[in-house]
Amino acid sequence: MSRYVLDASVAIKWFVPEVHSDAARRLLANNHIFLVPDFFFAEVANVLWKRVRRGEDTADNARQTLADLNAIPVEIYLSQPLMPLALDIALQSDRAVYDSLYLSLFCHSPEVKIF
Repeated sequence: MSRYVLDASVAIKWFVPEVHSDAARRLLANNHIFLVPDFFFAEVANVLWKRVRRGEDTADNARQTLADLNAIPVEIYLSQPLMPLALDIALQSDRAVYDSLYLSLFCHSPEVKIF
């Protein structure tokens, strides 16, 4: 069983038809172990909120999507110990710190893949 750092944008594709949703769903179908930073669910919920706000989805469906995502087992990692490396990555790559936290988690986790 492979271990993957799971980005919120990939998890959203499991439930919302987008470009590359099929590839994301194949990853879900293989019983992998997913690692996420502690703000992962807030990031996903924010995407769901935006979809409702834009009229792209209903509040009930957003709640159900979040419940379905909560049913998928993940290993949650605190962002605080990941922050120094994430800041360095962000500064060097001109990326947002919260995006860089996923790469920092990957760097701190042996034998892990990122998707």
